[in-house]
Amino acid sequence: AKALELAAEVDPQRLDRAVRVELVIVLSGIHRDLGDVDSALSVLRIPELDRQRGFSFSPRLFRAYADALDEAGRGAEAGQWRQQARVAERALGIGEFADPEIVDFGVDEEEARSDRRPRAKDLVPPGSASDEGGTDEGGTDEAPTEEVSAEEVSAEEAPSEETPSVGTAGEDRSRPTTERDA
Repeated sequence: AKALELAAEVDPQRLDRAVRVELVIVLSGIHRDLGDVDSALSVLRIPELDRQRGFSFSPRLFRAYADALDEAGRGAEAGQWRQQARVAERALGIGEFADPEIVDFGVDEEEARSDRRPRAKDLVPPGSASDEGGTDEGGTDEAPTEEVSAEEVSAEEAPSEETPSVGTAGEDRSRPTTERDA
């Protein structure tokens, strides 16, 4: 009862719209707690209780009205207002319609293949000179797992200008082979 007296002292027109709506929701709850369902419904009948308009507070207002209607024995009408609260949530993208949590159930095999870095055996065309050697010393066709960058190759390991690159007779292997060269 004291809360109703304090609320009566407040001029609702001086309150922000959202604060005013929260105030009437609280007042409606107080009336319901006191067993005065008619007053609980009456206090909620404000311009913002409009099925055709949606505000950030509309779902709470619609549900409060539905709860008061239920207590008044008007269940069918209450169900309509609860449905309208869900419509407002969907339109506003709030409540259960807020950004969904996305769960990754695994990587698609096609994505996994396209995301991996290319390996040398993927880049060298079949039948080229580097493919003729067959398998490596371990007996597999797999390339070594250790990656070596061009900067890590020492000058001693890199071919010198005096030493021609190994290739087939009359073929210059000092530059990369392109499809046009093959």
